[in-house]
Amino acid sequence: MSHQHAYRDEVACVEIDEHVCLQPINGGGEGITSGKTGEPVPEYLAGFMISHDRDGFPHRCEGFVRVHPEADRSVWTMVGTLEGGDLTLTPSILCTMGSLDDPAAGTRCGFHGYVRDGKWVPA
Repeated sequence: MSHQHAYRDEVACVEIDEHVCLQPINGGGEGITSGKTGEPVPEYLAGFMISHDRDGFPHRCEGFVRVHPEADRSVWTMVGTLEGGDLTLTPSILCTMGSLDDPAAGTRCGFHGYVRDGKWVPA
């Protein structure tokens, strides 16, 4: 299924709901070093781009769910795999994206839910 995304025309996402998709994002690899230590960072699963429909907007909201502990910010815990259809992410995911059409308006999305056993579960 093809969707309009805010920052790119087409993103390969795995649909976990008719309105939500996840795209695995890898980090590290050749030429990547740690901001903390300066040491090379091996390739790892950094997290997921999460994309969801938003009523009244032509583009999906997109955000990043970080699952790798190298991050300075808090991370989500991942159990299972997206490919295996049993992915669970904790804690819940809350979209705080503002309006792309009028960022000054301060409208916040508020889309909130969980990824449990490979499915989106609204909060």
